Amino acid sequence: MVVGLLVGASLVGAEYRFGTLTTLLTWEPRRLRVLVAKVVAAMLVVAAGYLVVEALLALALVPVAVTRGTFAGADAAFARGVAGQVLRGTALAGGLAGLGACLATLGRNTSAALGALVVHLIAVEAVLRAQRPAWTPWFLAENLAVVLTGTHVTSEHITRSTLASAALLAAYLAVAVALSAALFLRRDVT
Repeated sequence: MVVGLLVGASLVGAEYRFGTLTTLLTWEPRRLRVLVAKVVAAMLVVAAGYLVVEALLALALVPVAVTRGTFAGADAAFARGVAGQVLRGTALAGGLAGLGACLATLGRNTSAALGALVVHLIAVEAVLRAQRPAWTPWFLAENLAVVLTGTHVTSEHITRSTLASAALLAAYLAVAVALSAALFLRRDVT
């Protein structure tokens, strides 16, 4: 998923670095359409890549199970659990790629996107988690963990279902898209 974030940020950040975004906007001047296409493309490419990696991992594990292990316990419930994890991971990888693309649009390069997210996750959320533990249910890291694991988390400060966490992450992505669109529509691209 970190690779997905990097790919999403790079898809947009590279356009700024090499000046191809300016050329693209002479051909397609509707900036909102360009931004949405880039974010959606990043999300789809990374989601498809995540699915391919998961499929390759599954194919690599079959010979091991046949020669050295067993398929005992690999029933319908197991298959549903694996499918749920893969689908949740695919959605998160795609969403993180979209977030990376939006942050790269805001910062005009890949490094700004990755730096902003690393600073947010490591510094801002960590400090706020220590100073304001009641804000924990709204943090990105906790909600990513809830969605990826697919478990309903009930702790002292967070009681949120997988669906509620996924909805919150989707709202965060929508805000990132809206902010990057608002800035992209008004800012000069050079």
